[in-house]
Amino acid sequence: RDWSSDVCSSDLDEYGFEIIEYLKLQLKETSDIALIDARAGQADVGTTATIQVPDAVIMFFTSNKQSIEGTEKVASIIKSHQFRKKQDFSDLKIFLVPARVFPEEDRFNKWLDDVAIPMYQRLVKKKIVDPRDQPKGLRECILGVDPRFTFGESLPANDQRIFSRLLDSYKDLA
Repeated sequence: RDWSSDVCSSDLDEYGFEIIEYLKLQLKETSDIALIDARAGQADVGTTATIQVPDAVIMFFTSNKQSIEGTEKVASIIKSHQFRKKQDFSDLKIFLVPARVFPEEDRFNKWLDDVAIPMYQRLVKKKIVDPRDQPKGLRECILGVDPRFTFGESLPANDQRIFSRLLDSYKDLA
């Protein structure tokens, strides 16, 4: 349907759901996977991208308290969101991925074991995440960062070893 010709801006609220459903249909017909970058999922735009559109959500989190607590909270909200239930959408799969972390650091595994995995296990217990979707748990995919590339204008693509490791991480994610 060509929405541009018969929907004016005042009708967008009324037709917004249908427009997004049409977009979902188009994405499914033309793509195997569509990744949509959305913030925490609490704003209107984030809600569309995390509640109405997806069959699965990949939640990246970092190694700080705010990120861990926010990830746990948002995962719980989007998994049991009333809108998804009201529309009879399929069960939402949620994947958790440590990102912008330093896996080579000695403290990384301790942080993962002491902080991140307990959060993951709470979400498994509440049936927010399904461990069958991530057989290795939070070690299934880790998007690490090399500290050398957190400063200045240096790009990982210029270092073949680092780029190769980063590419492997993204292949794991896919």
